[in-house]
Amino acid sequence: MKKHVSITIGFVVLLGIVGFFLFTSFAPKKDGEEFQSQTETRPVFTWRFEALDTDEFFTPRTQVFLHDGVYEHDLGVYEGSCFSISESAWKLLPDEISGAICWWAGGGKEVGVFLRNGIFTLEEGFIEEGNEESSGFRGDFTPHNISIPGYAEVR
Repeated sequence: MKKHVSITIGFVVLLGIVGFFLFTSFAPKKDGEEFQSQTETRPVFTWRFEALDTDEFFTPRTQVFLHDGVYEHDLGVYEGSCFSISESAWKLLPDEISGAICWWAGGGKEVGVFLRNGIFTLEEGFIEEGNEESSGFRGDFTPHNISIPGYAEVR
C-alpha cells in the first residue's frame, strides 16, 4: 500500500513539473520579454552630441550619434541643442527605450529607439511648444533611415 501511495505521489509531482514547463513555454510574453530571452541581454543605447557652428540664421546645429553597445551610428545634423531624454525632466514615450531631443525656438525633433513587437525601431518625430490656445505636440514618428545591426531588424 505504501509503495502504491509513493508511486502516485511521484507521478503527481512529475505531472506538476511537466505542466509548469509547458505553461511557461506557451504563456503570452510581455513586449520585450521575447527579445530578452532570445539574446539574454538587452542593448544599452547611449547618445553623443557634437555642437557645430550655427547656420546663416544663427540657428544652433548639433551632430547626433547613437551608440548601441557595439556600434556608433551617425544620425545626422539637427537644428537646435540636443540632449538625452534620460538625462532630462522629459519622460520616454510608451515603447520608447531611449531617446534624444533637439530643441530650438519652441520646437524640434525627437529621435527614439522603440521596442515594437519585439523589434527595435529607430524613429524620428516632431515636438512643438504649446501656448495659451493649444497644448504642445510630440509625435508623428516615422522610421529613421539608419539601421541597428546585431540586435534586431530595424524598420
